[in-house]
Amino acid sequence: MDLMEEKVDINPGLEKIYNMVLPHLGHDMLTAPGDLVDNALDAGAKNVKIYINEDKESITQMLVADDGDGMDKPTLHESNRIGAAAAHNPGDNGKFGTGGSIASFTLGGCKTTYTRSVATGTVLKSVLSLEALGAPDPLILTVATSKEIDLFNGLLPDTTGTLISIDDMKKNPQYSRAYTYAIALQEYFGMTYYNNLDNGLSINIFYTNAGSTEVKKLEVEPLNPIYYNDPERSHTSRTQIVSYEFENSSGEQVQSDIILYFTRMNTAAIRKNHGLSKNQGLVLERNRRVICRGKTPSGIWSRHPHLNGAGVLISFGEELDEAFGVKVTKNDVNFSEHLTDVVAPEIKKHLNYVKEIYADGSSTSPEVKELSKADDKFSKALQENGASIGLPEVTTTSLIGKGSRNPTGTKKGTVTPMGTGRHQSGTAKSFNVPRFEYISEPRTPVDHWPSVDEDGTIVVFINTAHPFVEKVFIKGNESTQDAMRALWAASGLAHYDYKDTPEETTTASFAEKLSNYLTKIYKRAR
Repeated sequence: MDLMEEKVDINPGLEKIYNMVLPHLGHDMLTAPGDLVDNALDAGAKNVKIYINEDKESITQMLVADDGDGMDKPTLHESNRIGAAAAHNPGDNGKFGTGGSIASFTLGGCKTTYTRSVATGTVLKSVLSLEALGAPDPLILTVATSKEIDLFNGLLPDTTGTLISIDDMKKNPQYSRAYTYAIALQEYFGMTYYNNLDNGLSINIFYTNAGSTEVKKLEVEPLNPIYYNDPERSHTSRTQIVSYEFENSSGEQVQSDIILYFTRMNTAAIRKNHGLSKNQGLVLERNRRVICRGKTPSGIWSRHPHLNGAGVLISFGEELDEAFGVKVTKNDVNFSEHLTDVVAPEIKKHLNYVKEIYADGSSTSPEVKELSKADDKFSKALQENGASIGLPEVTTTSLIGKGSRNPTGTKKGTVTPMGTGRHQSGTAKSFNVPRFEYISEPRTPVDHWPSVDEDGTIVVFINTAHPFVEKVFIKGNESTQDAMRALWAASGLAHYDYKDTPEETTTASFAEKLSNYLTKIYKRAR
């Protein structure tokens, strides 16, 4: 059979991209609205208003209004495209031209945009919904009706600007009520845009509860995520500037300063959901906008209960995006090995300083000494059965120079189950058995912390001040204690398997949430 030459359409199916791809690119209910605020700031907005509406079952609508420059028709058209060809100025929050689309359809199923610019004078409107994506021309561009113009003027009177309405909001069990969602956004925006808020930006959140017409307002206040130079919530604050140079993928030499901000936080003066174990880790700030918190990159930070009061914020400009591995949603990073080697020494110096101060939190009561003896017996049994359990192997001859790295960047002397990317070295085999350490952290609602030292050693810290640990483990019988050891050892091994993988942050958040629920349930249900 002769094959005739023909041109075939292979354009991507928009329905699958919007329904299956965009919601899984890294945004969530907090970071997605942040991308819409980013666009507003890049348009010169000084005032941003967020409106959240709900019915009896869930949140139904979100409105984001800003008094920026607005858009003309070509720009409005382009703003609805994935990978929009929008111009960005140096220092802007936007970069890839994808944020607005990813954010909008992470939140809901329909995006309606109203905008007024100096060039148009009138209010233009666009509508893009998931239901219309199968049509040949899914985007509707038109002029707003008089009723819609009244709505626009009510929110943005006598000014240019943009109003985005997200409808058919996707249900999220964590934020099913407008009030809880508004409170979470207030904190997120306060930390994310603390620099902008300190320099004239106003963000207000309005919400209505189901069955009520009363509109309630929350004003967003600036909140430095590590409480830098905050005398009430940090004991010490200091700054270190690191000059960084690298060759980018285009072969160009790029040189820029990285600013490291360090604090030792006063955990007793901070609300429990601020800066404690669940947010432990680095804070990353790009173009003076916080893009992620709680990062614990390998070679820099291993989670440790004595680091709950350690604050480290890294500030860099967009010229270092490639070195920091900034993701398209601008809410996560992936440090290059070279960058890690440059910034790690100063950061570790600060972390060791904080650890030493809080080291007296270690628990050495008579009960703990007795438990430690039983821990040794438990660990010996794990070591003897390591092969059948599937414990990661280590080599006693290769654990030289704690924290050193081999040329591939993997940990020396460790082997984990298939898929983790770590490799075996040496010949003498033993198993990486989790080690238990006891500490007392009465203000932290966490029963245990799994951690992995730089040499690959698995350490599980047990919080003896936690009521569940005190009543069930310390005062429990031998069988109960061994059951708890097995559970905590399994937690440490799972943490080890996910270390240095894309799922590490998610699993750490899951562990923290699990422990917090345990605290609440044990307190209320017994």
